[in-house]
Amino acid sequence: MCACCSVASVLTIPRYVMQVSAITSRLLKAGVRIYEYQPRFLHLKTALVDDWVSLGSCNFDHWTLHWNLEANQQVVDAKLVGEVAESFDTDFQQSKEWTLAQWRELPWQHRLKIRVWGQIKPSGDAVV
Repeated sequence: MCACCSVASVLTIPRYVMQVSAITSRLLKAGVRIYEYQPRFLHLKTALVDDWVSLGSCNFDHWTLHWNLEANQQVVDAKLVGEVAESFDTDFQQSKEWTLAQWRELPWQHRLKIRVWGQIKPSGDAVV
């Protein structure tokens, strides 16, 4: 399975994306494949592991899991697994895959902004 994260221009990157981006280099070094979905911002959180699917709006962080009133639907269903896998394939075809070499070629100003925002973590909120 792969991790997905969005990266946009230096002027439009939201703070939370910068926080996640701070660990992107480590994820890429560890072999995680990271895709930037091109058509639009996608807020849905989807996980597909073997025959288990999770769909919803719940962020996978300490604050959301303990305090926010968000939920995901957890499903074990072969038909849904197939549909989600097909949806992922379609989304990946419309995505740019980041490589470690490309990540390292980002302008120094962009990398500095990522590093600064990566150090700022809201109280009670864990960036994984």
